[in-house]
Amino acid sequence: MSDAPKYSILIPTSGRMNLMRMAIKSVLEQSYKDFELVIANSGAKNLGNEIKQISESIRYYNIHEESKGLPLLPFDFSVKKARGEYMLWLDDDNYLLPQALEIFDQIAKKSSADILTATHLYYYDDNHPQPKMRNCLGIIPFSGKEEAFNPKEILRVLYSFSRENIPRFHTSAMMFSRAVVERAVKKIGSVILTDQPNAMSLHPILLSSARSAYFIDKPVVIIGRLGRSMSQNWAIAARKRFAKEDFKLSLSPLSGYTRINATLENYLQVKKIMSEEFSDIEIDYEKFAPIYLKELLYLDSSLKTLKKNWDNVFEFLNMLKPKTKKLLLPKAKQMRNKAIIVYFARRTGLNFLKRRFYGAFKNAGNNKKTPAKKFKGGREFEIPVKKYGASSIETLAEKLPKIMYEELNIEL
Repeated sequence: MSDAPKYSILIPTSGRMNLMRMAIKSVLEQSYKDFELVIANSGAKNLGNEIKQISESIRYYNIHEESKGLPLLPFDFSVKKARGEYMLWLDDDNYLLPQALEIFDQIAKKSSADILTATHLYYYDDNHPQPKMRNCLGIIPFSGKEEAFNPKEILRVLYSFSRENIPRFHTSAMMFSRAVVERAVKKIGSVILTDQPNAMSLHPILLSSARSAYFIDKPVVIIGRLGRSMSQNWAIAARKRFAKEDFKLSLSPLSGYTRINATLENYLQVKKIMSEEFSDIEIDYEKFAPIYLKELLYLDSSLKTLKKNWDNVFEFLNMLKPKTKKLLLPKAKQMRNKAIIVYFARRTGLNFLKRRFYGAFKNAGNNKKTPAKKFKGGREFEIPVKKYGASSIETLAEKLPKIMYEELNIEL
């Protein structure tokens, strides 16, 4: 493949052309030009003609029939069609910043790492369910520092359900080398578990196939939180899917259909399939349990399922070390009782009032801080961008240098 591009940008989509136009635009307007754009569409409508009108250079594949029952096939299909030395998956509602490939190319030349990763920003549009988040830029404070990481150590942290001492990364801000992809495909035939309802198997599969990783703490992409967030959309779809049928897991010891439990199921599936690579990596259930309890508290379900899930929690606690069980048991009982209150509050509308007034009270003190002070605090925060005329991810990207300079005194 002597004529192969250095980078392959892959857009997996379910046919959301209204969103994907801006994602495509962000790729075609990169300052670094040695790339190809590959789109794999699992949607019912063939978008070939519309894609061709944007650019004939885009490699487009319609895989609607092949992807039935395999919601994540566009991820795996697109990477197997890629010709680049490095590959990046860009979600169809995300926007790659103009210098993204230039930044990746700089650290690729410097490190030759199997995985290149950077940080990201968020955009919350006017339809976000939380009023205070609407039309805001979400900032994860960044330093610009660069650091090499051992992929094995990142895996250990992921499986411990802790984010300590590793960068906060997003798939749309990560480049994976062809060597990593080929090792994964040779081992298990794919880079992701295509039959799962989310993409949480992608990172452990590829990290376990990598030998080096390099991180630059600089944003390269705006992650779209359009309407509802990705996690909210996932949770809503889950509730609809399992309204009449309980969530069935083959490996997780817990029954609640929560984000963290689906992540655990993916991690366990990968560990089972790639047993040799994961022989010395274990799940830290002691750290996992508190996260699961918090998510289960607010999981909307029938009373029957609510009872089943919480009964299952107490069975699960018996698996843990006596010291951990003793610590978590009173908390679990308290949260189970609170879950019943939340159930009835949802059905009477009281939860809406509680969220609104408690949220306003909770954020009152934080809102007094300037964005510059919040940036130094190290925690994610939001900047309203309506006054800058930013009403979409596309216009936000155009205004971003001005916003960052005026609000944070940072030059991008």
